[in-house]
Amino acid sequence: PPASLLLEVTESLLLTDDPAVEIVLHRLKDLGLRLAIDDFGTGYSSLSYLTRLPVDVLKLDRSFIEGIDTDSRQALLSRTVVELGRGLGLTVIAEGVERPGQRSRLLAWGCPVAQGYYFARPGPATLVGPWLDAAREASGAAPGPTLGSTSTSPLPRPRVPRALQGSTEEAFAVTTPPADDDSVNGLSLRRPW
Repeated sequence: PPASLLLEVTESLLLTDDPAVEIVLHRLKDLGLRLAIDDFGTGYSSLSYLTRLPVDVLKLDRSFIEGIDTDSRQALLSRTVVELGRGLGLTVIAEGVERPGQRSRLLAWGCPVAQGYYFARPGPATLVGPWLDAAREASGAAPGPTLGSTSTSPLPRPRVPRALQGSTEEAFAVTTPPADDDSVNGLSLRRPW
């Protein structure tokens, strides 16, 4: 189902004054996709777009995470952004978590979703299935389907959904990793400059 796809859009794309960006995001949301703002906090703009855009997830940039366990001012700013996202009903994901102290702070602030070297380093797609199986076993969760543990075929090239064809094709392109790249990756929208 479309809701199982989370499409990440960088904050820098949202900062453009191009009205096509907002139109495309609303069309994607109408198709049932979930939307995330990636690298949140790296741009210089009003926060009002958080109320206009149909986003579900706020991915807090690693620059907000780096000093939260050692710098009280950084911790205050990061906690405020986590609370802002949660207050708007968004799932907040912390990027760049590398130390236990960072993870503890985030959990205390109500941010249970994070990514970073503290959990795992990037690796080939063939390791994802066994890694998930080991994590499930360690947590006592019921076995489930694995991702890529036996398949090494590249991701299929996506097609642009009919609802996005036309004027939006000039504004956006759907990209996937190169066929020879076996790392875990996803789809992204980029501006073709």
